[in-house]
Amino acid sequence: MIFMNFIIAVISDSYAKVTEFSVGHNYKQMVALIHEREVQFEPEELLSEELFPNILVVRRKKNNVASGEVSFDSHMKSMKQFIKETTQKLKGSIDSSLKEYKDSSSSQYK
Repeated sequence: MIFMNFIIAVISDSYAKVTEFSVGHNYKQMVALIHEREVQFEPEELLSEELFPNILVVRRKKNNVASGEVSFDSHMKSMKQFIKETTQKLKGSIDSSLKEYKDSSSSQYK
């Protein structure tokens, strides 16, 4: 059961990572298609103002995450925190069970 939860967590992390970079990947593919088409132009066509106006489009990376989205880093932090808390609970449970066992065994053999 724990292994199944681990696999689900890894798959969801992978999915989150892929979706986080999907927009950039889409732009990269569009640029590749545009380049492929521009290679086929004749030198005279490349100088045409009608086909290639003097416009520069600049994009910058978004630093903030929209309110409904969860970034990959924050998702990983929450997963690490969950694993840490679960580990501490299990360790406490194991320690208390071990202490009870020691107490019961020592009282039986006195």
